[in-house]
Amino acid sequence: MKRPRGHGLARKLADVLADAPRPMLLGELEAALDFEHQPAEIMSVLVKLRRAGKVTASEQEREGPGRRVAKAYGLVQNAFNL
Repeated sequence: MKRPRGHGLARKLADVLADAPRPMLLGELEAALDFEHQPAEIMSVLVKLRRAGKVTASEQEREGPGRRVAKAYGLVQNAFNL
């Protein structure tokens, strides 16, 4: 995947997801960014990246209070691994 330009949130999310061994939940992404950004800001960027085809979303069971199923986000892997 080509990294987003600049030093904004999209680039930070791409870097975090690239280093992640598995898809990450929203709370995990927020913690990885040291709580510098609100969950609404992160979700807005994730939706834009997903529409651009750079991020995938899959449902994953989670632990703890609240919803038992949440979306996990990961980078798209292309056929050539570029």
